[in-house]
Amino acid sequence: MKKIPDFLTDKRFLFVYYFLLVFAISLQQFLVHKYGNYIIFKNSNFHMLFSMDLYKLYPETKQDMFKYSPTFAWFFGLFRFFPGFSGFFIWQLLNTFLLFAAIRSIPGLDIRTKGFILLIISIELASSLGNSQSNGLIAGLLVLGLVMFEKKHFFLGTFFIVCTVFIKLFGIVALVMLFFYPEKKKIILYSLAWGLIMILLPLTLVTPSYLADCYRSWWLSLGSDYSMSAGTSIVGLLHSWSGIKVSKPIIQAAGLVFMFLPLWVRRKGYDFSFRIIYFTSLMIWIIIFNHRAESPSYIIAMTGIALWFFYSGRNIVDIILFALAIVCVSLTPTDIFPESFRDNFLEPYCVKALLPILIWIKITIDLLRGKENRIYPNRQ
Repeated sequence: MKKIPDFLTDKRFLFVYYFLLVFAISLQQFLVHKYGNYIIFKNSNFHMLFSMDLYKLYPETKQDMFKYSPTFAWFFGLFRFFPGFSGFFIWQLLNTFLLFAAIRSIPGLDIRTKGFILLIISIELASSLGNSQSNGLIAGLLVLGLVMFEKKHFFLGTFFIVCTVFIKLFGIVALVMLFFYPEKKKIILYSLAWGLIMILLPLTLVTPSYLADCYRSWWLSLGSDYSMSAGTSIVGLLHSWSGIKVSKPIIQAAGLVFMFLPLWVRRKGYDFSFRIIYFTSLMIWIIIFNHRAESPSYIIAMTGIALWFFYSGRNIVDIILFALAIVCVSLTPTDIFPESFRDNFLEPYCVKALLPILIWIKITIDLLRGKENRIYPNRQ
């Protein structure tokens, strides 16, 4: 009897599946003109070319203002060469296949497990693609940063991590990984060098005075944004469940303390298992403590959750939390739940944030106790 092929190990199947997923979502969004974020990104480059303020609302981008770095606006100059659907589709492909390549390259997992991870996170990825945002790109860059760090390619690793900072500022948290490796000075120098290069890249298009104004405006817009939003995060969940306006700085400061606490408690050495599990907690932390977190950004947290589950020992508690995360994180935006239930309960009460919060707490406790379910105890 002919053996049934295992599609999880078939790179061609997964590649075609991801390609068709991107194409179907992108075409649907393009036909109904629901790709406003891409228009905002692309227009930011035109605004930069004509020395206009990047951080104000323009009539052609009614949905929202540009909130990314001037370097990100500079980067979108590449898409000036791709009109209409072609540019939009390339942007969606970049968000998808950088993450695809990152998952395929992670160490310590077999091909079948990587294929299963790709299938699981594709549900959440579809949500991000439906909003034409950069979250898939950020998730891919973070994982590639980890891969390069584990391979001791710190030049490339710091490049990937610093890239996330110039897309969305919270990526800077991932530089905590420098504590894991003895080459700390090299990592710091590479990070500073890449940071300086990316700060100055827009000078290939604009004057120094205009660029300085851009960075001032960006900083002011981030400050204004911080004061107005709680997001689908711990802050948003506490506020919606209790009705009390909680202090974002206090919650985020507490989050920082608990983020660093495992590093201090386990400071005598960070083996492979610790590094991987801690990294997955960082991917979740970046979202649940982010005052601007929204449903499409959870591809970053869900990637961290999937990696945590398959790198862990997978005890019964882990299995239950992971199964609930798939339902409560990835499936809440879908038609599995009635629209009225989503609008009146799931979204107002930030239910999407609940399971990532619980999983992050579980990971943090395991790391503090040295019980992160080590399945690679001998790998350094």
